[in-house]
Amino acid sequence: DGNEDTFSDSDFRRFRFGTKARFLKNFYFAGAANFRPESGSFYNNLANTYFAWSPNGNDKDALSEFQVGVGRYRPRFTREFTTSAKRIKTFERSILSNQLSPGRALGIWVSGEAEPCSYFISAFSGDDSDEFSAFDSDSAVFLGKLGVDFAKDWNLGLDYLATMSDPEVTEDVDHMFSLSTSYNEKY
Repeated sequence: DGNEDTFSDSDFRRFRFGTKARFLKNFYFAGAANFRPESGSFYNNLANTYFAWSPNGNDKDALSEFQVGVGRYRPRFTREFTTSAKRIKTFERSILSNQLSPGRALGIWVSGEAEPCSYFISAFSGDDSDEFSAFDSDSAVFLGKLGVDFAKDWNLGLDYLATMSDPEVTEDVDHMFSLSTSYNEKY
């Protein structure tokens, strides 16, 4: 019968290849690219690709204490986007979070922890590009995050995101706030 449906026995939603490196005692590099094997072009775009520096060293704990970073990164607005996809408890992030969270862009940030608080302050280009966007566009995205640990397993987070001149990487919103709490985050 010539009307039979055909199908592919594989579908790549996401195929990512990357590397991480620690060097010169205080520097860290992470880079990844997205690929789409079944599309006409194998390479799709850059994922998070950035350099970070910490005066305390380049291991995970030192970078958590204080770091300055620059590169292509997705601003992690809301607790849902701050949580790694490896640890999220649902199949997908929520539609609201997907709509409001900015896309990847070139940015610079400062972040760190000082018991019982953590912070993240950043500025990103509003230019939507598959590679490194430019800071010469008229638009920008600013993100500030503050977290406070109240008890061993309970914390509170406040995120504030502001946009300037209708950036391409976010929906048409000028100011957004997110207040979140988590209990037993390591579960």
